[in-house]
Amino acid sequence: MALLAKLTAPRPSRVYARERLFTALDEARSRPAVWMHGPPGAGKTTLIATYLTSRAIPFLWYQVDEGDGDIATFFYYFGLAATKVAARRKKPLPLFTPEFAHGVSAFARRYFQEFYSRIKPPFATVLDNYQDAPGDSALHEVIRHAIECAPPGVAIFAASRAAPPPAFARLRTNDAIEIIDWEALRLTADEAQSITRLRGGQELSADLLARAEGWAAGITLLLAGVGDLAAQSFESSTPQQLFDYFAAEIFEKTDRKTQDFL
Repeated sequence: MALLAKLTAPRPSRVYARERLFTALDEARSRPAVWMHGPPGAGKTTLIATYLTSRAIPFLWYQVDEGDGDIATFFYYFGLAATKVAARRKKPLPLFTPEFAHGVSAFARRYFQEFYSRIKPPFATVLDNYQDAPGDSALHEVIRHAIECAPPGVAIFAASRAAPPPAFARLRTNDAIEIIDWEALRLTADEAQSITRLRGGQELSADLLARAEGWAAGITLLLAGVGDLAAQSFESSTPQQLFDYFAAEIFEKTDRKTQDFL
């Protein structure tokens, strides 16, 4: 993944402001972490980006990938991202070098305490595509410490296709993480119609809305008029199965602008 993309937030255009979820996030970010999970195309990334922009909250954007399973890699790239948002200091955040291998927890706590000392609340750290982190990686322990060390007014927003990993169980028990799940992310009928109007399309029938099941990517493809989408029956399909269908049968037929949105 290119460095610029890894550390750069998306800037979607003509995006519907989901005030229902913005209000929920206003309350959710009083906790150290907000975990947003749902299927591909649920609008997680766009929601976080538009929310933080609408509320004028400074943020650090970090796109997680498989390479972050090596925590030395994570700390290196996070340090680069920090130089873009933290108060100017001559000394950069430390690198995770071999001598710290047996003290990951202590290093992570010191690292994030130092990072937090360089920023001013309100502030958000965004970890996008968290599901790409390997399940057995020490990264989960590192992020747990990042959450535990977060001062008031600072929150970590994670976007994932999966619920928080087992390493965060204690955080959930202590109500340190607010969960925004697929049921909350589903578009309501009113939201779907508002998106339709924003994108200059005709209002969708109740039947088509029901077929899309609140899935943001499905609504976008309906508006694009791609393939025989309107005739498909999705009632017995899971969100992942829907995504796989669209990826295989429809995505390649869309124009570049729609692909970029999705």
